[in-house]
Amino acid sequence: MKELLAEILDAHGGMKCWNEYYKVEATIVSGGDLFQLKGIPQDPARRRMSDMHTPWDPLHRAYFNGEALWTYLTTPFLLAMGGVKVEETEPWREGGETRRVVRAYFPLRGHRSKSRSLLC
Repeated sequence: MKELLAEILDAHGGMKCWNEYYKVEATIVSGGDLFQLKGIPQDPARRRMSDMHTPWDPLHRAYFNGEALWTYLTTPFLLAMGGVKVEETEPWREGGETRRVVRAYFPLRGHRSKSRSLLC
């Protein structure tokens, strides 16, 4: 798996290049159906998140934006961070193409021990 991760990182400039950066800046315009689905900004009352149809408050939106943006701006380099475990899973086949798939396990704070993501 280390060979596949190295190949992925090299295709994005490599760890040496990534480690030379000390700052990432982006201008973000957020919106879309997810925020309407979650009740933002129409419903500012705080509620416990339990499913996709539970409204969010502005704090939920800020947390989601922060987590999502961190992932968007640092992928695939976050896969090389300490505590992240990666494995290659079954290939994804679609439209006559076959892609290698990486499953990543991220350490979590709190009651759960890990989170996982699939990257194709």
